[in-house]
Amino acid sequence: MSQAAGGTGAFDTAPGIVAVTRDQLPPLPDDILTSPDSARIDVRSWFPAPAAPLEIEIGCGKGTFILNEARDRPGTNFLGFEWEYEFFAYACDRIRRAGITNVRMVHADAVEFLRWRCPSAVAQVVHLYFSDPWPKTRHHKRRVVQEPFLRECRRVLVAGGELRIVTDHSEYWEWMQPRIDRVTAPSGDPLFERRPFTPPASAGTGELVGTNFERKYRREGRPFHSVVLRAVDPSASTAAPSPGSAHQPGDQAGTVVALDAAGAPDPAAHVPVSEVFLSLQGEGKLTGVPSFFIRLSGCNLRCAWCDTPYASWQPEGKPVAIAELVRQAKASGASHVVLTGGEPMIFPQLSLLAAGLRNAGLHITIETAGTVDRDDVACDLMSISPKLANSTPGADDPRDPTGTWRTRHDQRRMNPGAIEALLRRAPDRQLKFVVSRPADLAEIDEVLARVRGWSRDDILLMPEGTAPPGPDLKDLLVRECLARGWRYCTRLHLDLFGHRRGT
Repeated sequence: MSQAAGGTGAFDTAPGIVAVTRDQLPPLPDDILTSPDSARIDVRSWFPAPAAPLEIEIGCGKGTFILNEARDRPGTNFLGFEWEYEFFAYACDRIRRAGITNVRMVHADAVEFLRWRCPSAVAQVVHLYFSDPWPKTRHHKRRVVQEPFLRECRRVLVAGGELRIVTDHSEYWEWMQPRIDRVTAPSGDPLFERRPFTPPASAGTGELVGTNFERKYRREGRPFHSVVLRAVDPSASTAAPSPGSAHQPGDQAGTVVALDAAGAPDPAAHVPVSEVFLSLQGEGKLTGVPSFFIRLSGCNLRCAWCDTPYASWQPEGKPVAIAELVRQAKASGASHVVLTGGEPMIFPQLSLLAAGLRNAGLHITIETAGTVDRDDVACDLMSISPKLANSTPGADDPRDPTGTWRTRHDQRRMNPGAIEALLRRAPDRQLKFVVSRPADLAEIDEVLARVRGWSRDDILLMPEGTAPPGPDLKDLLVRECLARGWRYCTRLHLDLFGHRRGT
């Protein structure tokens, strides 16, 4: 690490350097109590892409969660804190060996760092998973979740940001409740609103978070408690949409989004973007409709036949201000916007992007694989493309020499609970299945048998490939659509433009 004196927060970003210890931080100035901003460090400058969204994990342990999230979302920066030096060193070594550049680890007291070092409105998410419950009464003062800590988290978070908490300790959970009540309406100061906890994209099937601690505690049969505290923007309205609103059916009553009085998104909010372009929709119910496409960069899956590897296998792009994306969408002249990827649902900022586009009066389609549900995202058409077994990378895929992604993809690719929840999130929906062989039809039947909330008109069969399908595959899909009352999903963009970006 290079010098970090004077509160500049300079950081050595040479390859493989990911760690900073408390001894490397500049001393707190003598006037810290009267000038609390005097020791602030812009932690964003520690990363190669300082404008990228920032998430903080307190108590990383061996680094399983932060490593998996950073690998899935290379367009997001992650700042991790771990007090136990052995765990800190182990996590740093894992991150270095993995070649991950969007993580910085800090060996310091996270609570004190947030209080004295961290600037305001700098993070989109603060993760706090399985913090020490300090069960003895005389040690309760050492617990992380105290009212001052919650208030510091609100200061550090952008409006609409999230404090995500999970614990396995029931007494600690009950102890948290009055402290949380003091910073949430209507019982206390309206700094946060409570929201249900949704697992991150890197969590395995049946997991809340996917940390080593959680896996250990699950084997022991312990209960789990969780909550999301969303940072409230005092200037944002929480009123439900009025009857007759063009977008009312997809709105979530009571959801707070970081929009100013004019309905514009927070100018500090960014999202990683691979590309934006104006084109005709090539698939689904809105085929042929002129639309502005926003492709987010990053994915929790790695499909063997992925036709946008620059947003998944080798994610490209840069952070773009959400306000700028809304401006470009409005300037495009199109009345429809498609939010796609990669996997857009893995980004917490998606709710703010969708809210800004909605406020601009635009029709929103979200394209997702259906592995992650977010109850804070409203759209007009939820386009879900569940990934069948034909999407799993082969054992000889050169992009996955160790087989890591093959295993992770197969574990994550199907989440019937999330699919069913997403079907309820919008006034219109579609289920697009990519078919490459006759056996895929039996698997589709199995998926649909486990999911409620769809009709025959919502099911679309689409031929796999980056070129128009051959006669055998086309005939198979036509026969099945006629027999089942489903829709044949053409790929208009391939007919018009061929297989190339920006179409």
